[in-house]
Amino acid sequence: MAAYTQGVFVDIMNERGELVTKTAKYQISPITDLPMDLDKIITRQGEQLQTVGQHWPGSGPLSKEMRDNMERIGVCLSCHKYVPDGKFIYRVVSTIGDTLGMIPKNDQEHRKLISRAMFIAANVEIFGTLAAVIIGIFLALYVIRRRR
Repeated sequence: MAAYTQGVFVDIMNERGELVTKTAKYQISPITDLPMDLDKIITRQGEQLQTVGQHWPGSGPLSKEMRDNMERIGVCLSCHKYVPDGKFIYRVVSTIGDTLGMIPKNDQEHRKLISRAMFIAANVEIFGTLAAVIIGIFLALYVIRRRR
């Protein structure tokens, strides 16, 4: 889209992107004073560059929160820096998953795996902590009663 200031040709070109024919005409004429690419609606700092979709209720540029969620770069690395060759437990889980044919082969299977893993992790973290506190209380009560 950045080619709007030079104009866009659709004709025969060589491997360097240079026009081969002498009769080429602009597909999109140059717009010399265009201050931004037409595909940019808002800057990363949140400054709106152009108006879009004002004819639909609730339309317009995405909010900062929505943009931040879409551009979460490196999120995959939070797990994949360890899987499958990192820490011992990840190597074990990866080896067992590979042996049992449980390695996800597409995005849908990967989402299912991550969803299941997060569900289990959340339950273990919440109910495991709760169970540890209850066991701690019972052990404390048992020790107190044994001393009497």
